Amino acid sequence: MAAVQAILSTKQQQECPVLLLLNNPSQITLPFLKAVETAQALQGVTVFQIEGYNLNANASLIQLRSTVDKIRQLGGMWHCLVVVVVSDDPAFLSAFAHLSLRRHALRWSTRILVFTRLSLSHLGGLHALLSNRNAMLLLAHRDKKAISGVGVYVSSPYSLPSARLRKVDTWTPNTTWAHSTHLFPEKFLVFSSAPTLTIAIELLPQHKLSWEEDPHAPDGRRLVYTGALDKTVQYFAKGMNFTYRYVLSLDRTFGRKLPNGSWTGMMGMIVREETDFGLGPFSLSPVRVAAADHTIPIWTGNMKMVSGLTGLKVDPWGFLLPLRSLVWTTTLIALLGVLAALQIFSSCLSNGMFCQNRWSANIFSPVRALLQQGESSGTIRHPPAGDCLAS
Repeated sequence: MAAVQAILSTKQQQECPVLLLLNNPSQITLPFLKAVETAQALQGVTVFQIEGYNLNANASLIQLRSTVDKIRQLGGMWHCLVVVVVSDDPAFLSAFAHLSLRRHALRWSTRILVFTRLSLSHLGGLHALLSNRNAMLLLAHRDKKAISGVGVYVSSPYSLPSARLRKVDTWTPNTTWAHSTHLFPEKFLVFSSAPTLTIAIELLPQHKLSWEEDPHAPDGRRLVYTGALDKTVQYFAKGMNFTYRYVLSLDRTFGRKLPNGSWTGMMGMIVREETDFGLGPFSLSPVRVAAADHTIPIWTGNMKMVSGLTGLKVDPWGFLLPLRSLVWTTTLIALLGVLAALQIFSSCLSNGMFCQNRWSANIFSPVRALLQQGESSGTIRHPPAGDCLAS
């Protein structure tokens, strides 16, 4: 456990909570407990123990499944997590790798250390875990009965099970870990094996889907997807050295979780590992985040909900709503003042005659101007002769 302690004490791992998973009670010795206590993990160290693991025992499988589910819950709560698995049982290691992948317990942000004294020939069940997750293998080298050193190995992503592990460093007893740059190297920058990845897609606006004849395709034709997202895939494929092919889901949806726990659409293909990744854009939700890893946002947009109107209703008194009562009161007082002034000035004409029919015109003309109502030329009446009397 000194090698594990040396790794956990590096600055890169100190800010992450540590989970130790054991299946052999004899591993919990005084040196082991001392190593756990002195591990400089600021968020603490939690030890999970599965006693007497048996591949054919239901109790052991249930306990291991429960432990894997707890690791998944903790991984969703923390931005980083270090999981250390210590075992010399190949069946236990294979079962942990299978369940952790099947139940999506280990995200890329979760760092996995597998420490064992087994030979590489007994670790075939760890290939999927070591190659497609942020994992390292610590393999103890024995000199007679004592451990002379620990080799640090990583597996290239999308490599064959028969491919050899790549040794990145060696730790020797009574030394500190000096090569922190070798810890959890970024494996998904450039693929050395040039794999062919399967990408789930769905038709989006400004994109096109079509089928082309291709004798190298599984069913003799290839799905062609054109648009902005396809250009993004081409950019990554060229930089990361991979080829790809597009596939569609059976129900042609982005996917939702059913009551029985299964998924439909593109999310279902990702969860069942029928595709390597899905080309969104996906709207994130807690259930989707818990089911699969997601990248940083590649597009941000605003969305609005629109509903139809029940019908246009005209309010005959709607013209009163824009102005307050004080404004209308002031307006009416000013209107009365204007009417009074017009009546006084129009009562006597310059020629000394009084027009009796001027009263109604003086009343309605300011009101018509206030309501912005026009006056037809055909309605203008001139006073007949004899209506004006001499004063």
